[in-house]
Order: sequence, then C-alpha cells, then structure tokens
Amino acid sequence: MALNNTNLVARYHLDEGASTTITDVSGVGSAENLTLDLGSGNASWNTATANHTGINFAASDGAGGIVGTLTGKLNTAFNDVKLFTVEFVADIQGSGPGDSGYLFSISDGAGASGPFSVQIYDDDGTVYIGHEFPGGDFQGAEFTHDSVGAGREVWHVVVDTDEGTASNRIKLYIDGSEITTKTGTFPGSAELLGGDSGDDFGFGCQATDVDTTMDGLIHYLAIYDGVMSPTNITANAGELATATDEASNTIPNTPTATATPSGSTVVLGTGAFSDPDGGDTHKSSNWRVYRVV
Repeated sequence: MALNNTNLVARYHLDEGASTTITDVSGVGSAENLTLDLGSGNASWNTATANHTGINFAASDGAGGIVGTLTGKLNTAFNDVKLFTVEFVADIQGSGPGDSGYLFSISDGAGASGPFSVQIYDDDGTVYIGHEFPGGDFQGAEFTHDSVGAGREVWHVVVDTDEGTASNRIKLYIDGSEITTKTGTFPGSAELLGGDSGDDFGFGCQATDVDTTMDGLIHYLAIYDGVMSPTNITANAGELATATDEASNTIPNTPTATATPSGSTVVLGTGAFSDPDGGDTHKSSNWRVYRVV
C-alpha cells in the first residue's frame, strides 16, 4: 500500500497473530509498541484470516483492549496539543455495552487537558467524539453516521482547535468523505486536547480502566501529529478501503518458462505467472528467473 506519511508518528498493521505486542511499523523515530490486553476474552485476534489479522472486540463492560502510554513520540503527539489525526480501519457490528462502546480514548490527566474519546453511541450507531474543557465538564459532539453493520470502513478523526469555526475543530471522515451533519459542543479556540505525560490511551476500549469495549473489529491503526489534508485523507482511504487483509491472500504461484530459450534470451509466455486470487494486494514478493547454460 502506498500510504501518505506526512506527519506520521506511529502505524500498526495488527498482523502479529497470537502475540500480545502490537508492533509499531512506521519506521519513524523509536518504535512505540502497544499491548493487547486480552482481558477475559473481550479482545482477541481475528481468526477469520490465516494469521489472525485484526483484533476482535466483544462488547463488554469487562477488561480488554489495545493499550499504550503517552511516552516518547506518542506523548509528543497527544500531550496538550491542538492538532492531531487518528486513522483506523474498523468493522462496527454493534453499539457496545449499554449502547456505548469506545473506539479510541485517552485517559484523564491531571493537567489542563482531559480525556478525548471516539465512541459508537446508541443503537443507531451515532458517533460521539468527546473532550473535556479545562474546568472538568465532559462535553462532546455527535456525528450522524451509522457504522453498525456497514462493514469495513476507513476512519479519520481530525482535530484542529486553531480553526476559526467551532464545528470545524473536530472533523470525522468515513471512507474519505467528511461527515458534515453534526451537533453538540466543540472545543474552544486554541484549546489544548489530548492527555498528559504518562497517561494511558486505548483503541477498542475506554483507556482508564481498559473496559467498555466496542463491538466489532479493528484492522489497522495510525497516528499523525498534525492535520491530515482532505487530499491525503481521500488517498489513504482509497488505499485502505481496497486493500484486503494480507493474511487472507495467497502468494502468486512460482513462475514457469513456457518458451524454449533462444540464444541469450528466455521468453516467458503469458501463462508464466498466475495468481490464485488475482486482484488482491500482497506483501512484497520477488521471483528471480535464471537461465542455466
């Protein structure tokens, strides 16, 4: 996949399989790996593909989730900031326990910023993006989009509190298109959001207690320390929406020469290369053809 890397901080393909370590594959600075907290089975590797690509979350008030701590470059990205973008691929199957499941959250810190969360809210799949103003009141905005049962979707949550118009300070894009029907309370001008150094954050769960898990799957995660442009959002959404989980793909067959060598040239016929599931995207693979004389 040719994804845009402008302002990239961390990226996670979620293809480790049975591991509880979620590896940062961004190649940006020192790797900041995350941890899969299995809880009591509320978070588990997806078994629908060969190497369990993606994490299943069973809507529950019990423990489970993908968790990390605001240290290193993740602390820089989320510690009292005005700009950031979270990118993930999810398949939402329900609204969660008590009609509210967490997709992403930052725990409550002691400083000026407070928790930030993205939740699926109510049976209609309304997306709630919450934040806390200095002073302690937990407030947020509701975006009209029903992801429940919609299948695989590419999400971009974009925060920019330098925006002049309040409702533009948090934006939600699904599959590259902005969700413009939204109501509620938005951050103040130049307000600092995120967490504080050492705070917890989580995907698929509420970070403070690692519970209130979402209902569905997360296939991919990435974090950016700036505002991703609409052009780059559209491009990345296109790449992520069309890419099947690599584990479900079969590597193309070994090529075979179908023509007799002539002098120093070996011509491979049209049937030399074949792919059992053509059209899929694959991890890179190289075949080298030798002519033995």
